[in-house]
Amino acid sequence: MGKHSKKKISDARVQVAESKRQQGHNENQTLDKKKYEAELFNLQVELVKLQDWVKKTGARIVIVFEG
Repeated sequence: MGKHSKKKISDARVQVAESKRQQGHNENQTLDKKKYEAELFNLQVELVKLQDWVKKTGARIVIVFEG
């Protein structure tokens, strides 16, 4: 992996963390079922957008899910 790729990944992690902070997310926070399902739907939409982009551009990506 090139120097620039590592920088992009690092930048993306920082952006996600900052976004969560701005939205008032806390790792120990829980969502009620309705909010959880709405958030899950929004994340699924973003995943489909990513899949479409990968198909169109031929990009190769790695996604790591932590649970």
